[in-house]
Amino acid sequence: MNQTEAVGKVFVVEGNMRRCLICERIFTPREAAAHAQAVCRPSAGDCAVASCTEERKWLTEEAS
Repeated sequence: MNQTEAVGKVFVVEGNMRRCLICERIFTPREAAAHAQAVCRPSAGDCAVASCTEERKWLTEEAS
């Protein structure tokens, strides 16, 4: 059996909607399928890990 790697995101099912565990946004199943291929980031208050905070600071400074 040949297995291929799949890249995507983890979603939590909430009723008939899907919540992205990265950005916490809620999507319909169809929107979630499209969002699984998009780049998203946690909101500013969601990241408690130092490396994530430093990356966010760098991204914010670079964007300015």
